[in-house]
Amino acid sequence: MAMKRVPNVPAGPYPIIDVDGRLPAIPTDFIGASTITFAVAGKPRRLDGAGDLTDRGLEFRQHVTDGTDVAAWAIAEDGSETFWALQSR
Repeated sequence: MAMKRVPNVPAGPYPIIDVDGRLPAIPTDFIGASTITFAVAGKPRRLDGAGDLTDRGLEFRQHVTDGTDVAAWAIAEDGSETFWALQSR
């Protein structure tokens, strides 16, 4: 299945609220299978998937229940301990 944008959610960037229920502190908090939550217009949005380091930096690949990739999100830290998600493809 080809990557596609998440319906009804612009590309972002969005502040990440948590990774598996805890505030992310370092980039490696996103590595491996996890659930991230970010704020869209002040409302939480959860994404299941897996994070990994790529040649483009830290990436979170959103999955649907059968493990199929739905979207890819670039994860970045802004220097003030806030992480952001930006849909990259």
